[in-house]
Amino acid sequence: MKSTTIFGKMLSAVTAAALLFTSTAVFSGNTPLEASAAGAAVIDTTDEHQTIRGFGGINLPEWAGSDMTDAQVQKAFGNGEDELGLTILRVYISDDSSAWKNAVPTAKKAQALERRFLLLPGIPLQA
Repeated sequence: MKSTTIFGKMLSAVTAAALLFTSTAVFSGNTPLEASAAGAAVIDTTDEHQTIRGFGGINLPEWAGSDMTDAQVQKAFGNGEDELGLTILRVYISDDSSAWKNAVPTAKKAQALERRFLLLPGIPLQA
């Protein structure tokens, strides 16, 4: 008998035993992580754990194939009806300096809307 066949049979036996043990525990009602009724959530709005400075997204012309259009910038960063109201624009700084110009138009449009910027370091997009 090949060793792979013996190993396969042993693995099958161990798996079957584990399944049998698990199903016995589940159907007997003695599960180790038995669910219990949750208590009421208490929210203390005076206890500050972190400051949220805004919400945002990234413009990545290298992946999208083009920069964001005026309509897309307005949709993402505008505060009107059906606009997302994002406040932070993450700007990818490519390791290829000739690509830096690709994100400038959107960055200028977001800046005109008084948005914050988060610069992402140049990490190669392709292996």
